[in-house]
Amino acid sequence: MLLKKLLPIFVASVFMGCGEYQYRPAHVLPDNLQSLAIIPFKNNTVYYGLEDLLVRELTDEFTRTGRLLVKDKKEADALLTGEIVRYILEPLSYDAHDKVEEYKLWIVVNIKLVEKATGEILYYEENIKTYVRYFVTPRAGEVVETEEEAVLRAVRDITQEIVQLILRFEY
Repeated sequence: MLLKKLLPIFVASVFMGCGEYQYRPAHVLPDNLQSLAIIPFKNNTVYYGLEDLLVRELTDEFTRTGRLLVKDKKEADALLTGEIVRYILEPLSYDAHDKVEEYKLWIVVNIKLVEKATGEILYYEENIKTYVRYFVTPRAGEVVETEEEAVLRAVRDITQEIVQLILRFEY
């Protein structure tokens, strides 16, 4: 009998903790942080120019989201630095003459966001990775791409991932 009387109180107390704040995304960035500078990434791979492409795409993606302005190093509130640690081109399939038909291209980066005024590390992440698959020979229903086109797709994917990680939201 006592259990029947206490059960509704217990259930109500459990659900009282499920308010609106529980479902909001966690924010990594302080509210006063309005801008960042993207410092050229260190490129530890053999793919020349990958660091320039990554910085350009990061600039475009941050500009597109509108949460942080991209400024030069002197005017920015925070500095985004990083390194490209891996570029892997892996054959996936071959034709009857042992010619590669399809590749898998991997890019792996490390990033760090530092508040300029305090030197505090706001965000750090290692081994952010993405991959794309692409065909280099015609195959039924598949689009043929060059390595450069696949690199651009992979860089765009990884820049979206980086921006999402830093801003902590999905779009």
